[in-house]
Amino acid sequence: MRLAVERGAAVSLCVCLGVIVGLQSRAVAAPVVINEFMAVNTKTIYDEDYQFDDWIELYNDSAGAVNLGGYYMSDVSSEPMKWRIPTGTTIAGKGRLLIWADGTSPANPARPLHASFKINGDDGEIIALYATNGATTADVVRFGQQARDVSYGRLSDNWPTWGPFNAATPRMPNSGYAPPPSPLAGRLFINEWLTSNSTGIKDPSGQREDWLELYNSSIYPIDLGGLYLTDNLTNPDKFPIPAANVIGPRGFALFWADKDKKEGPTHTNFKLSDAGGDIGLFDKDGVTRIDVVLSYGRQRADVSQGRQPDGSAIMVTLAPPSPRESNVPRPAHAVAWELYR
Repeated sequence: MRLAVERGAAVSLCVCLGVIVGLQSRAVAAPVVINEFMAVNTKTIYDEDYQFDDWIELYNDSAGAVNLGGYYMSDVSSEPMKWRIPTGTTIAGKGRLLIWADGTSPANPARPLHASFKINGDDGEIIALYATNGATTADVVRFGQQARDVSYGRLSDNWPTWGPFNAATPRMPNSGYAPPPSPLAGRLFINEWLTSNSTGIKDPSGQREDWLELYNSSIYPIDLGGLYLTDNLTNPDKFPIPAANVIGPRGFALFWADKDKKEGPTHTNFKLSDAGGDIGLFDKDGVTRIDVVLSYGRQRADVSQGRQPDGSAIMVTLAPPSPRESNVPRPAHAVAWELYR
């Protein structure tokens, strides 16, 4: 499908505060908005060099063309002028503009647009559009971890409510939203956890923290925002998962249990005890239990515990751990117990 971009007369862009993902139904005032994005693109669409890059779609809800030349985009709120949209870039009325977020930013005006930043799909960040002064926010989206080949967008063009798409719609009207399956119990699982991380994976700040992994056994992407995680079953709503944390179909989501939620939307407000304990996942009412792990045992450093196979009731020790990956059978380390529900 042809990219809906035109080179033509400039039209002023009405700049006002954009909608922040958190998904309240209210009017969107700015005519040009961030409409959809994909942070982990491995096979969905490719750019002119046949590379599967992250991408962002802008949408112009007005009838006339809008000149975006000189506007800025960024993935860091402290660097609003990170990437300047090239002079002469316009977007047609009711049109869409696709921007590849691959960190290259080529200077050739004949090529499609490539931003100078990539999107952090592992831990989440922001995508922001700024006016030509580099200070006035035209639109901004805050999000957590994203799923492989699952886009996140407005449920309809310029609509204030967002969600994960079962089928991405780059350069097309937004229509791919997938309502979450119901109930979530039996579809979302606490799949693996590590309470003593000495040599394993690091979080985005370079720290080796405790972590826990969720698994989605359904064929639909699920926005985990509004659900709760806890290490204390008498306090089920201890950690509200921030909006726009997405787990893909048959996919995994990782949360850092480091008691430091200021580090980002995938960091909880509790740590896991390496002496043993409980872990719970609760629905948006803070009461309905989706999944629990009762009385997990003491862990050795860099040896996790989890379900094998994924989502099953059989729990095993895993060495090495398998964060964000399927729990592959390792018979030499498989010490199983039945999960009580």
